[in-house]
Amino acid sequence: MDFDAHEWCTEFLRKLKEAFGSGLVFAGLQGSRGRGEATEESDIDLVVVLKELAPRELSLYAEALASMPFAEKACGFICGEEELCAWSASELFLLCHDTEPLYGSLDFIVPLAGGGAADKALKDGACTIYHGCCHNRLYEKSMDMLGALYKSAFFTMRVKRWRETGRFVKKLSELAAGAEGDDRKILDTFADFRTGRAREEDFIKLSEALIKWSAGVIRSC
Repeated sequence: MDFDAHEWCTEFLRKLKEAFGSGLVFAGLQGSRGRGEATEESDIDLVVVLKELAPRELSLYAEALASMPFAEKACGFICGEEELCAWSASELFLLCHDTEPLYGSLDFIVPLAGGGAADKALKDGACTIYHGCCHNRLYEKSMDMLGALYKSAFFTMRVKRWRETGRFVKKLSELAAGAEGDDRKILDTFADFRTGRAREEDFIKLSEALIKWSAGVIRSC
């Protein structure tokens, strides 16, 4: 069976409306499919906000998902409206800017996701990358983990660009086009990981480059 992500989302949204009615506040799409950069292997990264999220709602969601073809492609974030309004501001910043709406709006959390939230998102992201990269360099020595950290750097760099220009850039190609110096090198390496061109023998060099970049971001915050 051929897979059409747009048709899949349309059908799943219909099932969510049937299951939750007015209790469905928002549904959206994140990740590479939300950015228009998906491959055939890409997940369907969903964001679903309900008026209330309790065990019954989780069961209804699971039933709706289980009835879908290619359900194994689905992943993402589900929460209650009240919990989302009390969520970490740094994560709300990314949620607002990085989610393609399918139903409803996230306008109700926009006031919580301003410049201060972006500052925190940038610093938290850089600190997580720095710690993870040092740990991986010394202990795990995993290229897969390093690739995941470069992916995190891509997400963090989008926040960095927003702080510098006031414009949130979603796509890797657009972000790389305006990047210079170490920023461009990090994005080019992330692209190498995505396409399988990153080499195991460069593990130490690539680790040290990412540590250097994240350290610079931390010091600038």
